[in-house]
Amino acid sequence: MEPHPFKTKTGRDITIRLFLEEKLQRLLLFYDEFEPKEGYQGLPPRSRSTRRQWVDNLIRGNLTLLAVEGDRVIGHATAISIPSSSMAELIVFVHQDFQNQGIGTELIRLTAEYAANMGFRRLWLTVLSANLIAVYVLRKCGFRFISPMDSEREMVMDIGSS
Repeated sequence: MEPHPFKTKTGRDITIRLFLEEKLQRLLLFYDEFEPKEGYQGLPPRSRSTRRQWVDNLIRGNLTLLAVEGDRVIGHATAISIPSSSMAELIVFVHQDFQNQGIGTELIRLTAEYAANMGFRRLWLTVLSANLIAVYVLRKCGFRFISPMDSEREMVMDIGSS
């Protein structure tokens, strides 16, 4: 994947690129600065050592994209392969100082594109029903609900051909 430059809604120059091992310390710093810790499903973990293990597990063998401004990681998305299926679980985090600028939307769009090229046919995730901004962005990107109304809902996005 070639680096993908774009401008945010506020005119900032951001680049989305595949994760490379040499960016690990920058990704860990991103999660050190990310708030709130344990905001949803206990993620990102509060403990630095637990966060490190969580990040290591996310990046190992999974499609991982970073949104960067200069050298600073400001967003992260990973598509985690679900065994024995053509589906991947999507996680997306955007630093609190960079939210509502189109970065999450672009991370989702590019993750879906590359996951489809890797043979995945669907992305899956859960979202808090009360997180109206996330629900809006996910629906705008093509996700749809597959679970009944509750405090947490499952969503999927069809990305590949059947």
